[in-house]
Amino acid sequence: MALQNQTQNNSVSQQEELVNELLNEVYKLGYMKGYREGYGEGVDDTTEKFKPIVSDGLRAGSSLSGKAMNELK
Repeated sequence: MALQNQTQNNSVSQQEELVNELLNEVYKLGYMKGYREGYGEGVDDTTEKFKPIVSDGLRAGSSLSGKAMNELK
């Protein structure tokens, strides 16, 4: 009986370990996905905020603003 309980405890312990490993992997994947999406949104927001600034530079005749505007397209 004691051997059976020990075997069951080991099995449960192994299952808990596997579940914890799986949860850890799911957490990492979710974190990476959120980071990528957030980074992409941040880049898009920044680009949109700089377009009027670059446009003003173009109107003033700045060649650097022209290069920057081409990169923003």
